Amino acid sequence: MKKLLALSLLIAAPLLAGLSKKYKGWEKSPEAYFLTREENAQWKKIKSDEDAEKFVAQYHARRPAAFWEDFSQRVVAADKFFSAGSTKGSETLRGKVVILFGPPTSVFNGEAGAGSDPSKSGGQAQIAASQTSATGGGSSGNVSMGSGGGLNPLNAPHSSGVTRESYPTVTFVYDEKVAPKAISKAFRISVRVISGKEQEPVDEKDLDEKTEAVAKASLEPVPAH
Repeated sequence: MKKLLALSLLIAAPLLAGLSKKYKGWEKSPEAYFLTREENAQWKKIKSDEDAEKFVAQYHARRPAAFWEDFSQRVVAADKFFSAGSTKGSETLRGKVVILFGPPTSVFNGEAGAGSDPSKSGGQAQIAASQTSATGGGSSGNVSMGSGGGLNPLNAPHSSGVTRESYPTVTFVYDEKVAPKAISKAFRISVRVISGKEQEPVDEKDLDEKTEAVAKASLEPVPAH
């Protein structure tokens, strides 16, 4: 009887363990940035690697090959410009912005106020990543991004007495020409940089809404019958 119980527990162990390292936390990976809210809800119900594998395969299949080609280029660009130490740029919020919305018109330190001119930020860096119709962007090409510390504004003093609002910010500016078709108008995304790894949106609700828009637009249209 004890042997039978032990065998039963051994067989059930993989099921009780939940997702393996391969899929645990997958929803936070760059690959999953384009999850729609509906897909996110479905993912939360996944309990086994077998179901996770099927879900990921379907997630990929819902989006055209051209989309994934463009996605790969954006990941490379994010890793090149936003990596910090062992943290890949594509796994940071700054990298996520570029992956979701494509190359911006410009990037500069601090939030833009009325009448501010992003083009006057110190230094320039070139980020080569294409914006194709697959991800709802405009034309391909090099897009200038303000740098000179703008890409990694981590030299501000960080102490326990510093409020989150006082941390440096990086603002991504998208004009109408480069804005994703799903948004179709000029917009800005400001990211508060706590460290090279820890970052947060200044306006989380706005980012969530825009993320949902481009996530839905990434889905390949279902052919009419």
